[in-house]
Amino acid sequence: MRMTSRLTPKSRWHGASGPNKYGSTLVNVDMQDFPGVCQRIMELATKDRWISVRDLNRGCQNFLKKGGDLGAALDYLVKAERLRVEVRGGGPKGGRPSDGYALCD
Repeated sequence: MRMTSRLTPKSRWHGASGPNKYGSTLVNVDMQDFPGVCQRIMELATKDRWISVRDLNRGCQNFLKKGGDLGAALDYLVKAERLRVEVRGGGPKGGRPSDGYALCD
């Protein structure tokens, strides 16, 4: 009786994981899926440990399939305590406060 793998070549391209011949797992993340958007948000936020909503919209624009994907990803990261909502005030010369997200410690 021959053993076959449960993973088909097509499923490997859709984020499935399974052991390869070296014992490690193969994980591919589609950047337009929910985990890919979350990963992109975390990459953008790690530069200054804070990112504005404007920069998030501009940085994730090419990774979103639907309009609500960014909001859902941000809600998930806030609930998972990876990000927290933070408002930065204007600079020393004034200016509008900026809504954004900071990395949790």
